[in-house]
Amino acid sequence: MKTTIVTGMLGAGKTSFILNHLKHAVEKTVVLVNDFGRAGVDGEIISQRNTDTIELPSGCVCCTLRYDLLTTLQRITNELQPEHLLIEPSGIASPSAVLEALHESGITRYAVVTLVDPVEFLETHDSGMYGAFFEDQIRNADMVLLNKTDIARPEVVERTWEIVHEMNPFAVVFKTSYGRIDTPLKMHNHEQPLKREGHIHLETITLNIPQGASYEGIKRLFHRILSGSFGKVLRAKGLVQTDSGPYRFDYTSKRLNIEFFSSHISRSRIVIIGNGLDASAIETSL
Repeated sequence: MKTTIVTGMLGAGKTSFILNHLKHAVEKTVVLVNDFGRAGVDGEIISQRNTDTIELPSGCVCCTLRYDLLTTLQRITNELQPEHLLIEPSGIASPSAVLEALHESGITRYAVVTLVDPVEFLETHDSGMYGAFFEDQIRNADMVLLNKTDIARPEVVERTWEIVHEMNPFAVVFKTSYGRIDTPLKMHNHEQPLKREGHIHLETITLNIPQGASYEGIKRLFHRILSGSFGKVLRAKGLVQTDSGPYRFDYTSKRLNIEFFSSHISRSRIVIIGNGLDASAIETSL
């Protein structure tokens, strides 16, 4: 069984990368998603590809869900028997901790793909924020995708490239947009999992939204997130069955994207992740 671990900070483009990979997949593929928070948004988006999708929500695979990850890996191997397993840990999970779990399960041949948003990366790197965590993601990678290069300034992309190469001179680095890449994923034999760095501690707020909620009201909520009204929001995403139909709302890197969703949303929810969040203001804004 081929195994690919797709890592990257919140909003770097992990789900987009997986969706693009699934478009061209000819082998039996299972996707294991560990979405941060209880919303399970990424799992529902990926399952639209008619792919077996297993969710480990509300926790981090490198700590509280470690046992669940181990037992789920065993079940996938024994029962589903895919040709390719794609694992998307949450954006706050330590890659080295996930690799430890793989080795405990007897999986030692895999590929680690790390997605990096150059703008977010440079801002946090230069401020010293999450330094060890970013380094853990990059130095564990076999392949690094500098994503969102269509909207990042060239000098920002080049500076990020230099830092990434300095952290991990052995990784193959590509510049991408929307996580698209034509290069086949190459599996590697990994003898030992690398040093564990732990994970980032962030706040998360999950909002259960009434079915048929006002589209304009939800849009205003996300624009207030964009303006910084609720604190330092690193990531916000939602699937909402609004009065104008099903919509996917996505905020990351100070950018907001709203698009029509392809099917009815039976459970409308929004998850907001960040630091110093004003929970009462968020909950009363709807």
